[in-house]
Amino acid sequence: LACPSTPEENAFLVKLAASRAEIDAVWIGATDQAKEGEWIRTDNQQLSWANWGPQQPNNKNGVENYAVLITKHAKNPSLVGKWSD
Repeated sequence: LACPSTPEENAFLVKLAASRAEIDAVWIGATDQAKEGEWIRTDNQQLSWANWGPQQPNNKNGVENYAVLITKHAKNPSLVGKWSD
């Protein structure tokens, strides 16, 4: 899984995924499955950069352990490019 480490990489992934009409978010290679709140890349490296949206990561209902990159958001376009769990 891709895990952007710069704003430029993040923007590239948004543009790539947004070119598909049916896609509004894509999984990225970041997780806190091993320890809640300790986000690492799926290649076991520390995150060197993150772009979390407001109030994210929030572990909603105690089951969110993987990050997604928002590529479209009709209600709040300012969330495009932000990460959510």
